[in-house]
Amino acid sequence: MDVDKIRQALVWQGAISAPKLINGSVEITGSPVRSMLVNALNAEVTMYITDFEDSSSLTWFNMIYGQVNIYDNIRNQIDFATSRKEHKLKNDFAKLATVIVRPYGLCTVEKHLYIDGESISASIFDFGLYFFHNTKKLVEIGKGLYFLFTKDRASFRGEMMG
Repeated sequence: MDVDKIRQALVWQGAISAPKLINGSVEITGSPVRSMLVNALNAEVTMYITDFEDSSSLTWFNMIYGQVNIYDNIRNQIDFATSRKEHKLKNDFAKLATVIVRPYGLCTVEKHLYIDGESISASIFDFGLYFFHNTKKLVEIGKGLYFLFTKDRASFRGEMMG
């Protein structure tokens, strides 16, 4: 691809933003913990960034149960009670804020999964689990799959691209 032609063109246009991402006027970022998901989605926000990287410790338990919590949330099965409080969504997930998943950075290695003896990127692992388990349901309820990939190191990005 000849990017110089694109850069030098007098008129060019990027892809149109997804409708659910246009109004990001009120946004919350937090972990994929059940109580956080319920509280954030019950708030008057337009977007919730479920942050696996900076809002969660990189433990196998946190990563797997974060995925379980998101799975349950999408299916309106996230309500729960503790001895002190009942946590319940105010509305169906389909009517709530747009959820954006922020997986771990591309340069972080997932130490619990190997393919042909090779470890994979934790970012690819997080993305893959979320995509595989939730795409069909999100499409059925009129929601989209949104991801925020950040903190990739230029050298690592170069290795992946070439």
